[in-house]
Amino acid sequence: MIFKYVKLALRNLVKRKLFTAINILGLSTGVAVCLLIGKYIIFESSYDKFHAHSESIYRVVSSFYTDGLKEEYNGYDLGPMLAASFPEIRAFARAHNDGSLVSLTEHGEEVKYREKKMLYVDSAFLKIFSFKILNGNPVTALRNANAAILTESIAKKYFGRGDPLGKVIQLHHGWTQGLFEITEARLINLNI
Repeated sequence: MIFKYVKLALRNLVKRKLFTAINILGLSTGVAVCLLIGKYIIFESSYDKFHAHSESIYRVVSSFYTDGLKEEYNGYDLGPMLAASFPEIRAFARAHNDGSLVSLTEHGEEVKYREKKMLYVDSAFLKIFSFKILNGNPVTALRNANAAILTESIAKKYFGRGDPLGKVIQLHHGWTQGLFEITEARLINLNI
């Protein structure tokens, strides 16, 4: 009995080729779009879920347009203002993503690296985000204003297999110029 239904369906498909092609194209497009939307939703709902309190971490960004170009501004005064106005805010950290020229002295000679992505953060950054620490103490890592934390890959790039803790790097970029000491922590897989 089932064989007859299959045979009848195949005959109708061959008989109406344009109708069949439209139906198959529409069905395959619909399934592909549903899979892509599902993948997007899974990605967006799982983003940064490895942090201990990810459900209570929020990012506030102000956007404005200058000469038709969209620019984002983290609002350096916004964090303290919101924390003072809302007692529910336990901690805040301001972050600025920018590049810089990094130089360090190795064996008596200066070596320079151009970094396109560097994150400048407040001392509360490691209290809010629970990145895996390779070595050191995250509580004291950003206590000083001129403290720096390196990812594992950047530490290997700058210092090879040597221990970078306590060493000094120099940044050459606008308001971030100066000497920065590598503190007690190196982070693993910090994607900015």
